[in-house]
Amino acid sequence: MLSLGVDLGGTKTEAALLDEAGAVRWRQRTATPAGDYGATLSGIVELVGAARAACGADFSIGIGTPGTATAAGLMKNCNSTCLNGRPLQRDLEAALGRRVVLMNDANCLALSEATDGAGAGADVVFAAILGTGAGAGIAVHGRVLGGANGLAGEWGHNPLPFGEPGRDPAWGCYCGKSACVESLVSGTGLAREHAERHGGTLDAAAIAAQAAAGDTDCRATLQRHSERLARALAGVINLLDPDVIVLGGGLSLMPQLYADVPQLWGRWVFSAGASEPRRCSANTAAPGRTPADPYQWRLTLPSTPPTLDATIARGTDRRCTGQLRHAMGAAKSNKKSAACLRWQGRCGVSFAGWRVCCAGRSGSCAAGAICASVSSSAATRRPMRWRPPNCAPICGRACCRTRPNMRRRC
Repeated sequence: MLSLGVDLGGTKTEAALLDEAGAVRWRQRTATPAGDYGATLSGIVELVGAARAACGADFSIGIGTPGTATAAGLMKNCNSTCLNGRPLQRDLEAALGRRVVLMNDANCLALSEATDGAGAGADVVFAAILGTGAGAGIAVHGRVLGGANGLAGEWGHNPLPFGEPGRDPAWGCYCGKSACVESLVSGTGLAREHAERHGGTLDAAAIAAQAAAGDTDCRATLQRHSERLARALAGVINLLDPDVIVLGGGLSLMPQLYADVPQLWGRWVFSAGASEPRRCSANTAAPGRTPADPYQWRLTLPSTPPTLDATIARGTDRRCTGQLRHAMGAAKSNKKSAACLRWQGRCGVSFAGWRVCCAGRSGSCAAGAICASVSSSAATRRPMRWRPPNCAPICGRACCRTRPNMRRRC
């Protein structure tokens, strides 16, 4: 079955239709109506209709949204504030006449990048969206960390760390606090700070373009933004110590972030007892990326304790892809079997059991095989990317194993 993923953003709404091989069959982007809940619903319904007209076949639907839903099904913590307090899932299901799966958009990004993107193979991935707002998701061992209250990764509504009086604007935020990370590192905050300092009405994209053309004011604005982002991410590193930091959203297209931020954050990352000054070098990294890719860099520090080996990488705006995985799992929820999904030509074999893949492969795993446990209970669906690909015949089956308890489930 085909799967439709919809990324509901503060500025744009984009939909993409994928087949079971992971190939994009159709995609379309529209502007998100600002502050109009009814128009937002209508826009999503129109995109679903356009997808159905384009493919002429049935598909499951998954939607990545800002914020999360409460136990009562009401949206909360959305920077598109017209969504807050609204039963978005119920309203969409009523309008479409079918089941819809919702998930936080940053969690979708984290899941997708941890599975087969810039964070593939990493134990801990922190995926930040820098767009109209600033949110983030966390994936640990290939699974989204949601948190007891659905708040894991909500770095945007903490105070910007390592500040000094008068150094940063203390703008109020829709959440009711002031000087939030989101208000200062988002595209909205970048444009506002530039307007207050230098005048004009340039948006973030125009500021980046004029900076590239040599405008000194725009360059200064981007330098201040890079420093604030470095301070915000240093706080994340000190708390979470992720293997990979992936950036998504519109601001992730600005290449200077990947050169400047990793060099700056070392000033605030905890390093008491270092025997010499911190030396940083930026090099291309990550298998599958071409050396010419300007958006992915590995920050490597000396081996003197403490050390930090973190990666900051530009995501390929894969939130739709992550939601499609979620939607594809939903479409298969009535099957009482485990399924190895096929993504980007990677192979897996389906048969009954727990998280089983690589069967019939002469005892060796296909690198990058992605498995999803699918049963009648939605709670058991957890897309995983097993690494390292280490198979052994257990209970007569070839099972991928990364942790000892996996053996008991085969």
